[in-house]
Amino acid sequence: MVLKDFQCRVLENKSEQFSIEQHRWAALVGEPGFVAQCGGYEQGNRGWVQIFGLWNDIEAYRRFMGGVHDQVFESGEQGACYIDGKSTVYERVLDMPGVEADLVGAIGHRAALVRVARCWVHGDRIEHFVEMQRSVWKPGMCEAAGMLGGGFWRCVDHEDRVMVTTAWASVADHDRYRRKDFPALCRKAKTVDDLITIEGSQVVLSPSWTVLG
Repeated sequence: MVLKDFQCRVLENKSEQFSIEQHRWAALVGEPGFVAQCGGYEQGNRGWVQIFGLWNDIEAYRRFMGGVHDQVFESGEQGACYIDGKSTVYERVLDMPGVEADLVGAIGHRAALVRVARCWVHGDRIEHFVEMQRSVWKPGMCEAAGMLGGGFWRCVDHEDRVMVTTAWASVADHDRYRRKDFPALCRKAKTVDDLITIEGSQVVLSPSWTVLG
């Protein structure tokens, strides 16, 4: 499975129009290889939007980008609603189960928030980082109250660039996890030693933007 991570900054007077235009992506239903799409505004970062698209494999995603994507995009005026758009594509390394088995199940479970951690890992620490995701973070996250499901992904263009996405039943559930569980897991996994840098965000999902294949 692959995940397209799209970020942009919506112009101040265009938020309502952007949301209306986002509904056009319901056309993805029935597209070969499409799995799910969701998104919303970053908590505490005014105007910034993140949208996540999930596809069965990289071939399905590339077919979509080479055809239907432009048809949907050009049928409306969403491009005039934002600036600073950028996309990154990741391949799944492992699923992180919670209430559901994975991120797709969590989206279908009507998650309220997606926590994103974009990480740049030291080249000689990649194997350790991946193993800690499997042996420490995966079971630890599974036990966190309100964690619905997630995934660990590696960028298709840079193997030292990875992303962790976890979906939560509520903002309060994620806040509680950050206070109670996260510090101990971070120490156990020795995450600080693995990373060059990390960029984190909380995306409050807009339910009307969710599309399920």
